Amino acid sequence: MADENPENEQEVAGNGKFFFPNSGTYDGDYKEWVVADEDAEEAGEEAEAKPPPRRVRHGKGTYSERGNTYTGEWEDDKMHGKGKFTYASKAEYDGDWVANQYQGTGKYTWPDGSSYEVSLVFGLGDIEGGCSSTNEPFFEFG
Repeated sequence: MADENPENEQEVAGNGKFFFPNSGTYDGDYKEWVVADEDAEEAGEEAEAKPPPRRVRHGKGTYSERGNTYTGEWEDDKMHGKGKFTYASKAEYDGDWVANQYQGTGKYTWPDGSSYEVSLVFGLGDIEGGCSSTNEPFFEFG
């Protein structure tokens, strides 16, 4: 049987704050893969310099960048599960996410308070929803 972990990588969960080159920050759960140098440890030798661990957002956390903020669930560095994205304009989407896309049920609210509740299934062409406004009555389509 082939070695399933050829680089002696170990998956480790954690919680902390990341700073990204684009001025973004993430504060929350993550997972990373740490390479263990078992041979050097057993021989009592100093370990060679290792590359930094591969780390991804995973679990619950908040990412902010240039006035946009997402707070919710992450899976393998993607918005996935329940979450709320607030845009710099103050519009927001609160609902289900799959691989960084709105999918499932959610509510989009514009800065003026108008909102749109929707159920989305990408790839199948099904869009159902309704809209309400601070100035207009609720309507449905789908």
